[in-house]
Amino acid sequence: MKKHFTLIELLVVIAIIAILASILIPALQSAKERSRSISCLNNLKQLGMANSFYVDSYDGFMMPRNAVGQKSGYNWNSIYSWMCKYLKASKASWFAGTSFNGCPSRTENNRKQGSFPGGVTTHRYFSYAINVDSHGDLSVTDARYKPVKIGKIRNPSKFFSFTDSEGSYFYNYDYYKTDTYNRLDYRHNGNSVMNVSYVDGHADSRFDLERARNKNDIAFRDEFIYVRFR
Repeated sequence: MKKHFTLIELLVVIAIIAILASILIPALQSAKERSRSISCLNNLKQLGMANSFYVDSYDGFMMPRNAVGQKSGYNWNSIYSWMCKYLKASKASWFAGTSFNGCPSRTENNRKQGSFPGGVTTHRYFSYAINVDSHGDLSVTDARYKPVKIGKIRNPSKFFSFTDSEGSYFYNYDYYKTDTYNRLDYRHNGNSVMNVSYVDGHADSRFDLERARNKNDIAFRDEFIYVRFR
């Protein structure tokens, strides 16, 4: 004789499935985010390695934020930049933010530094920022941001080189959160973790969100951003 499930038995099965789903779905989402964060960290390692190659090729100077590459006057993350040329990225992948310049966790949230360059339509293009204190900037006349030699930087393993960001560059006086975008963007692990590469080329994840967003935490600025020279 064929046995049929009772209504109570069906409800029990449905309840068990719902409980399992409530457990598994967050775990799967967490695993997916960890994968995106690892991919982002690898991008930052590649940016750090590219900068190290630049240092070796240009008499110890860090790659500056601006006015360097195939054409002068372009930002470091431009399609015309030395960085893009070194990483051998295609124009399409660079504009789409699917090359080493794009973080897979970057969202289309209308928060960015400036306007989209011609041909760019995605916020992933604005995924990482350069620390001008560490790299210098050839487009400004302020002597504090002249080209930097890595050998002159004290503790190169401590200072930020490239970071998760909704912009493309920051200085020691404006690194904290603004109304329009985050210069340091803690976008991973529920918006509590930021990936960073350092002057010496290594990269890691940071969990100090509250310190980074407090512009009055001078110790944070001095420890990681405001570069000191020998």
